[in-house]
Parts: sequence; structure tokens; C-alpha cells
Amino acid sequence: MPFISIKNLIKISAKILKKKQPKKSPQNRTSFFARKSLLGGALFLGLLGVLYFSGIFKKDKTEAPPKHLLHQAQVYADRFEFQKGIDLLQNYLKKHPRALLVHYTLGALYGKMGDDSSAAEYFKKEIALNPNHDDSYRLLGEAYQRLGFFQEALSAFQKEAQLNPHDWRPFYKSGLIFYEHLNANKKAMEALQRAVKINSSVAEPLILLGKIYFQSGDLSTAKKYFQKAIAIDSEFPEPYRYLGQIFLRQGRQEEGQRWLARFKEVSARRDRLEQLERAGTAQAAFLAGEEYFKIKKFSAAVKAFQRAIRLNPDHWRSYVGLGMVYMIQRQYGVAVSALQKAQSLAPREFDVNYRLALAYAFLKQKQKAVQAIKLAKQNRPLNKTELLAVSRIFLQNGITSEGLELLKKAQALDPDDQSVLLNLAFALHQMNRLEEARTYYERAMQLDPKNLPCKIALTMVLLTQKESGKARQYVRQMLNRYSIAEINKYYLPFQGLPGSKEFAELLSEPNN
Repeated sequence: MPFISIKNLIKISAKILKKKQPKKSPQNRTSFFARKSLLGGALFLGLLGVLYFSGIFKKDKTEAPPKHLLHQAQVYADRFEFQKGIDLLQNYLKKHPRALLVHYTLGALYGKMGDDSSAAEYFKKEIALNPNHDDSYRLLGEAYQRLGFFQEALSAFQKEAQLNPHDWRPFYKSGLIFYEHLNANKKAMEALQRAVKINSSVAEPLILLGKIYFQSGDLSTAKKYFQKAIAIDSEFPEPYRYLGQIFLRQGRQEEGQRWLARFKEVSARRDRLEQLERAGTAQAAFLAGEEYFKIKKFSAAVKAFQRAIRLNPDHWRSYVGLGMVYMIQRQYGVAVSALQKAQSLAPREFDVNYRLALAYAFLKQKQKAVQAIKLAKQNRPLNKTELLAVSRIFLQNGITSEGLELLKKAQALDPDDQSVLLNLAFALHQMNRLEEARTYYERAMQLDPKNLPCKIALTMVLLTQKESGKARQYVRQMLNRYSIAEINKYYLPFQGLPGSKEFAELLSEPNN
């Protein structure tokens, strides 16, 4: 049946009602008006039908999620003020019972409070509104799991897997239930292998597979899984404990004790992070972010810094933390945005301007980088490590004169620092200021005559200055100590610099 729009229905109605009718006798006039009224009523009912099927009068229509309220509820959750978040959202539901994500967020809040029964009810309500919301199935499964309803939890995780078949987590959680609660190791291994197939760069399924093999007595396979897990994520304590036990069983006491000591170390760090996470303050969240940053768990660091900012929007150190993470991830534009926010909150802080200078340098924004480093120096002088770091980044990104100046300041602070001398010599070498470069290379060689990169670079400079005799002497010394492959490995960074072509030719001469 073709669809009639509201506009067309109104037009048809108007035409019919306005159509000229033949003159009626008095006795027929009543029936004419009755027919006209019936026709008008029918058209009105038709109009209502169109409106209904258009969805205007549908009772089950959902509403968009109230983003501002959900954000506020998240802030309450970060502060561990769960009841405030619950009250806020429940009041909203009184007038908006079909708003999306409100029931889901309430379920999450109840879950954090430890009320898994209420959490499960709200997740089911969210699913009733949005049957394809995979996160609701995930948290529903976790709530059922904590309540001890393992079959129900398994069903929820399986539904999540159907909705999101490329996510490893529901398969891992299904495997966990099969292993820990249903005594079905074969099914557990199938689910876990599926999780690994989907994402081989996560440690949790590998750890659980290792435990299953350990329990079955296959220590060799268990050891492989635990070692793979550590290679992926070294901050899970369990693999260290199991590896310690495996080596002890094999009579390798020293190795076993070493793994167990590592287990204690990682466990202590994890306990500290959990305490910081539970503290519910901006400073604690920031400190957690710093801990995650140190162990290179950058996603967790970002979440911790963002949580600190939600708790205290003026926490400038957290913006610096975000900037540092984004720089490591080479998202320099985003890093600048975070650091600019930090600068607006703390315009004179050294760390803000120092990091901002680095970010600007990566974006090759010379003037801004130089200005930021000047602002940093107004707070305090840069130390040798900071001078070396910023000078390298400046030089790598074409800010040459300022980078060289900073390197010379670093060398003035410690004239015998070989790293500074080599960086200074290399920078001058790149700039074709060969006599100056030679001075610094020779100084570095005096401090460490066996330094192969320095000897290669100095030989290149000597060749440009036509001192082939001394250059040949250095090449023979290198060949007596190192293979051609080793020399070439250290030569690569200098390729393209003055003297590099001559060095390669000299190295390949048969007489050498």
C-alpha cells in the first residue's frame, strides 16, 4: 500500500470538502450534512493514523541521552559519591523514563557501590530500550558473575559477543566462567583461544591459558603462555608467581626466587595504583597517571589524568601529563592543546612552558618554541639533561641556532660529558662546520678512545680535510676490533654527512 503523507492527506480532504454539490431539497439536506460530517470524521481518523504510523504518537520512542547529566554523574563516580549520581539520574528518569544511557549509567553506579542486584535490573532496563547496547550486556554479565549467576552471566557475555564479534573481552570472560565456575576447561580453552585470535596483543587470555596448562601439569606450555603475557604487559603479577613456581619445581632455585621477587614488586605497585584509584581526589588520580606513565601504560595514564581533570578542572599538572602522553604518541597538535590549557592555568610554571616548547618544536613552530623555552628559563635555569633533550629536539626539527646554543650551555655545565660533546660535534658536522666538529669529536675520543660512533665520525671529518693517513689508521683500528657489519651499523646515522661517501669507499678497500 503506497504511503500517503500528511500534506497530501490534508490536500485531498480539502478538495473533497470544497467540492461543489448539487442543490439539495430540504428533505435531503440533513442526510447531505450527515454524510459530510462522516467524511470529515473519517479523514480526521485517517490523519491520526498517518501521524501514529509516522511515529509522532509512539509510546515507545526513546530519548537522546542527557550528556550533561551523564557527565555530572561520572564526576560523582570519580569522587566516589555514588549516591549523589544515583539521585541525580533517578530524578531525571521520573520525567524522562525512556532516555538512553541513563539506566545503563545507574547500573554502573550501583555496580560500583556493590549493589549488583540493582545494577542488573538497570542494565536490563537499558537493554529493553536499546537491545543492541553491547556494554549493557557486558556489565550485566559482570553483575551476574559477582552474584553467582554464572549461566546468566555466560548468556550475557555470549550476547555481547554476538553484537560485537571482534571484541576479545566477552570470549575471555566466557572462558573465565567456564574455567573458574563451570569446571569446563575444554570450553574455556576454546573461548580463550578465540579471544587470542581476535587480539593477540592482550595479556589476560594468555595468563588464563597458562593457568589451565599449569593446572594440567603441562609446565612447558604454561611457561610459554606466561612469558608471552609478560612480553605484552609486564604489570600483571600472576605470571611472575607462576613462573617462580615452575622454576622451583624444576629445581632452578635462583631463577624461581628471582621471578617471585619480581612478583612481589609488581604486586606492590598494583596495590599502590589501586589505592590511588580508590582515593577519589584529583591529586590521587594525577599520581596514578604518573605511575602509569612511568610503566608506559599510556592509555591508563590518559584516563587517570582525565579523571583528575573531571574532579578538578583547574588541575594544570594533569594537562601537562596529557601533553606528555600525546607527545610520546606523536599527537603533537593534541599535546599542544593540552599544554596550552595548562599554560592558561599556570602561565609561569617551568614544566608547562618547557613541555610546550618541545611540542611546538615537533610541529616546527620555531618562534613559539623559542618563546616557550624563554618563559621556562624565566622560572629557573635548565639543567644539563633538560638542555640536552630540548636541544636535540630543536636541532632535529630545524631550530638550529637555538638548539646549538642550548647544547653549548649544556657543555659549559659539564665540559667532560661525552654525550653532550658528541651531540655538539654531530650538530656542527651536520652544519658543515667541520673544524669545530673535529674539536669536539677529538675531545670525546680522549675521554673514550674505544667509542666507535665517535671514531667513525672523526674519520669522516679527517677525510674531508684530506688527512687520509690518520683516517686509514682509524679504519684499521676499527677493523681489528669490529666486523664490517658492526661498523656499518654505527655508520648509518652519519650517512649523508660530509665525509660519509669517502668513509664508505675507504672501508670497502681490499687492502683494509
